[in-house]
Amino acid sequence: MDGKDNARRLIIQPKRLRPLTALSFFSFLGGDLRGLQSDSQIPSVLSYAKWRNDIVEYVKITKLRLAASLLAFVMGASLAYLGVAKAGQVLVVENAAHSDVIIVLCEDFTDSRAERGLKLLREGYGAKLVLEAPDRVHYGRNQAAAAEDYLQRTAPDELSRVYVCSISPDSEMREMMQLDLCIQRIAPNASSGLLVTSDYLTRRSLDTAQHTLPRYRWTIAATRKLDLSPRWWRNRESAKVVVTEWQKLVWWLVVKRWRAD
Repeated sequence: MDGKDNARRLIIQPKRLRPLTALSFFSFLGGDLRGLQSDSQIPSVLSYAKWRNDIVEYVKITKLRLAASLLAFVMGASLAYLGVAKAGQVLVVENAAHSDVIIVLCEDFTDSRAERGLKLLREGYGAKLVLEAPDRVHYGRNQAAAAEDYLQRTAPDELSRVYVCSISPDSEMREMMQLDLCIQRIAPNASSGLLVTSDYLTRRSLDTAQHTLPRYRWTIAATRKLDLSPRWWRNRESAKVVVTEWQKLVWWLVVKRWRAD
């Protein structure tokens, strides 16, 4: 029996650890070591200082990551809101300048475009005005004939400087090519043009003209049609038009701009 007892005494018994309570754990994280200063509570294999430093470092890194993630979310949400709020205004370009010819585009034609074009003509922004008319028939009437009747009623004193050109609006590039033929017929020496169109179409129309007919110096004037304020999405028509126009603008910039029509 004595030999067995001596053998048991030679075996190193691991120290029994008291379970770490929630209170002692938070005291540990906060730097209070009073609950863990006895040898019976310190792991016999791991160094207590390293154990504590690792956990404190982990908590610091977790807090930093959480703060960085929160900051990134706030900044991303702010940028997204600003992007959406400015989406309508980004579509609008207004840089009207004196040009050889004023062109009223026919896409989504309204009387306000023709009125703006005639006003610019009378203010001396151009020597001649071209009024595009889609080659379509509405209610049994050709649009070019309707445009001529409109000019005779609204601007009889300017008929010598105003011309109607029938245009196919099915393609941006085809429309620009037909417009070029019309300009060469009306003002063969023209080197600049002032486009007139609805506000939300100005950016795409200007880029199309500059890309398709680079020999002219292009500027553009906008006619107000929609509410493009930072809260444009509250208006049903504005929301529909802005979203649709952004789709067309992106498609033009990414695809159609780089291929032959």
